[in-house]
Amino acid sequence: MKKFIAISVICFAVFLGLLNGIHHIYVANADTMAGQYMVAALVVVMWASLFASLASLAYPFLRRHLVISPQ
Repeated sequence: MKKFIAISVICFAVFLGLLNGIHHIYVANADTMAGQYMVAALVVVMWASLFASLASLAYPFLRRHLVISPQ
């Protein structure tokens, strides 16, 4: 269980870091098309890290109740 909490904390820290930093990246690089794609990719990574943090907390519960089959 500690492993899943650690993974969740790391993913949530990535989410918070990107939440604070994407604005600065957008302001610095929004004048080019590559910069806009880079910001869009970082937004996807930001939301994926939030989803991963929530999923890592829910995984033991789902596995215990056999929603996820053991391999």
